[in-house]
Amino acid sequence: MVVGAGALIVRQFDRVTKVPVAGLAQTSGPQNWLLVGTDSRAGIDPDDPNAGAFLGEVVDGNRTDTMMILRLDQEAGTADLLSVPRDLWVPIVGEGRNGRINGAFNGDGGRDRLVATMSDALGVAINQYVEVDFVGFQALVDAIGGVPVWFENPARDVESGLVIAEAGCHILSGSQGLAFARARTFEELIDGSWQLEPTGDLGRTARQRLFLTRVMATAGGRSMISQIGLVDDVLDVVGQNVVVGDAASTRELIGMARSLSSLGADQIVSRSLPVEDFRTDGGAQVLRLQETEAQAVLDLFRSAEGPAAPALVAPSTVDGSNEEPDASTGQAIDEQAAVAVSSDGSAAGYGTFGFVAADSSTGTPCE
Repeated sequence: MVVGAGALIVRQFDRVTKVPVAGLAQTSGPQNWLLVGTDSRAGIDPDDPNAGAFLGEVVDGNRTDTMMILRLDQEAGTADLLSVPRDLWVPIVGEGRNGRINGAFNGDGGRDRLVATMSDALGVAINQYVEVDFVGFQALVDAIGGVPVWFENPARDVESGLVIAEAGCHILSGSQGLAFARARTFEELIDGSWQLEPTGDLGRTARQRLFLTRVMATAGGRSMISQIGLVDDVLDVVGQNVVVGDAASTRELIGMARSLSSLGADQIVSRSLPVEDFRTDGGAQVLRLQETEAQAVLDLFRSAEGPAAPALVAPSTVDGSNEEPDASTGQAIDEQAAVAVSSDGSAAGYGTFGFVAADSSTGTPCE
């Protein structure tokens, strides 16, 4: 059985689509995996209860909806997960303009341009690339039987389609999980009135990290691993829906999966970039990295092989004639407070958005 299961895992990981991605740095030490979620609508079931939240919006081509860097040190058994806000204002490599970092993904050569832009802007080497679209995300969550998330209050997001009618533990299906992870206008019912969670895209990235760590913890749970058929289903979803850079060998993919499956949700450390609101000369409302405060976070993702320092945009160097238009690739962001970061690189305030990964304040389990 062990030999058969091992052969099955190798076969399924061999099915993962590999694409050429330029600019991936080779390293024998800890690796930075760039995790990219695209908002392609291809394959979404129109009969799904939440389909209207996705199929109602016209999207030309592929755009990246989510970007995270997973720092995985297999030898030390540690993992750090960093969100990169899609509205972060940076120089787009090869285009001679400044723009939102997610705009680097658009058009021909988008994967290469995104890797180069991410590396240059943050001074962080990217070693591996992983990409999944909406359908793949839904299928993965459904394959593991849903993901538990505790809600302190009823919650909703009218734009993403999220509806949580009652407080408590909810096992989110694939479409519900996608609505949760995409929520940018997240509201909670508190004292009889709906209150908008005020941090906009920063709150959204925090929810994404929380949900992804829950996916990893659920997929790596002992009860799931003991069911060979369920493992086969999950690996089949991965094989059909995940795209990776061709620098990743089957052995490295299996090593990554095994490392993550051995970690609990509380062992994957969630990080956020210190950013501040910024309005460009062209009138676009975006986010700008707080350079000094960001170093403690970014240093955790740097190594000797990586770039030494970020190439950031200073306010005085932003040329309004050289920037992208304020189009539908990004939405205006309301006033957002700067995120305080401690000396160890952890962001303050990201556990207070009305949801937790496991237990509520009253100790009620959500497993």
